[in-house]
Amino acid sequence: MDSGHRFRDWSGMPNELLQDIFLKIDCLDDAIHFSFVCKEWLSVFRQVGPNLSSANPWLLFPENTEDNPEGMRKVYNPGNKYYNLRVPEIFGKKCWGSSLGWIVTYDGELEISLFNPLTKSRLQLPPSNTMMPEQAYVDPSCDSKYNNRNLTRARHILKACVLKTKGGTEDAGGFLVAVIHAQKCRRRKHTTVDSTYLSIARPGDKTWTLIPTPEEMIVRDVLIWKEMLWFVTKDCSMWYADLSETGPSLKAVKLILDPHRRFHICPKTYLVESSNHELLLVERFSSRNNLMISKSAFYPVSDEQSSDKKSPREYTHTFRIFKLDLSSKKWEHVDNASVLGESSMYMDKNTSLLVGPSKHGICKSKCIYFLDDHTAKSGGATGDTLLFTPLLC
Repeated sequence: MDSGHRFRDWSGMPNELLQDIFLKIDCLDDAIHFSFVCKEWLSVFRQVGPNLSSANPWLLFPENTEDNPEGMRKVYNPGNKYYNLRVPEIFGKKCWGSSLGWIVTYDGELEISLFNPLTKSRLQLPPSNTMMPEQAYVDPSCDSKYNNRNLTRARHILKACVLKTKGGTEDAGGFLVAVIHAQKCRRRKHTTVDSTYLSIARPGDKTWTLIPTPEEMIVRDVLIWKEMLWFVTKDCSMWYADLSETGPSLKAVKLILDPHRRFHICPKTYLVESSNHELLLVERFSSRNNLMISKSAFYPVSDEQSSDKKSPREYTHTFRIFKLDLSSKKWEHVDNASVLGESSMYMDKNTSLLVGPSKHGICKSKCIYFLDDHTAKSGGATGDTLLFTPLLC
C-alpha cells in the first residue's frame, strides 16, 4: 500500500494529548462516542470522564417487562434524542434518580445500592434491615397478611436522596445517601403512614444511622446545606443535624421560624440550593381531574399518550418558591423567574435539580420542568420515569 494512503493508528496518540482533546468536549453524547473508538480512548474516557457533566438531566423511562431479555430501558435526552440503554442490573428493582449520576436501587432481596447507568459502576449500601429494629416492621393493628416482615420492609422506603458532602469523592465517603422510610400498614385499598423516619449511610458503611426525630413526624425532603443535613417536614418545619457528630451526639435540631403560610391543601415540598448558595423551599401543588389532558413540561408526547380518562390522576398546576433568611428567621416568598436567573429547575416526585444554562437541548432558563407523578403499571411497562443527571463517575 502506498505510504501516503496508510491507515492512521489513532490509538497510538499520546495519552496527554487524548486527555486534552477529551476535556474540550462539551456534549455528553460526543464523550460517549469518544469512548467507543478503541480501548486506549476508552481508558482516557474512564480516567477523565468524571470531570465532564451534562447540564440537563435525562429521563429514564419505565422498564418494559414484555419480551425484554436484555433489560433495555428507553432514555430521553433534552437535546430531543432517544436512546435504548442496556441496564439489566436494575431490571425489576425499585429506583430513585439523583443529580450526581447515581441511581438508588432496591431489589427483591432488600439490598440497597448505588448504580451508575452509564459506567455500570456499583456501590453497596448497608442492608435495609439495619435501618430500624425488626419489631418496627410488624404492626398488630394491620391485617395479618401484611405483617410479613420482608413484605412490609420492601414497601417502607418512601424516598431516597443521593447527597454530596463537601470536598469528597465516593471512595472517600463523599457521597451520602439519605432515606425517608416509614412504618406502613395496609387496610384494604388504603395505606396509612403513621410516621416517617430519616436514616443516612455512606457506601461501605455496615449499618444505617437513624436521625433521632420526634414521633409522628412526616419528613418531606432532605438536603446538605452549609455542611449540615437539613430536612423539611409536612408542616414546613425546618430541622438540621450536624453530620460531624456520631452516635448519641447526633441529634436533630428544630430551626425556630416565623409561621409559614400555606394553602389549605398539602403540597409536595422540596429543598433546593440556589446558584447563590441559598436554601430554597419549593412547594408543588397538584389537583385531581379525570378529564384533564396532561402534557408533560419536559418531553414531547402525543395527546393519546398523555391522557387517561379511565381513572383520576394528580396534575401539577402551581409552584411557589421561598428563600430562607437565617438572619430574620423567615421564609421569604420570591418570584420564580428572579430566583432561577439563568438556571432551570427540574423536578419529579423524588428529585429536584437546579442546573445552569446548557449549550445543547431544548430546555430554557428561568423555567421549571417537571414530571407528573404517574407510575406505569400496564401495557407491559412498570415503574416510574426517573430524572437523573448522567455523570461519568
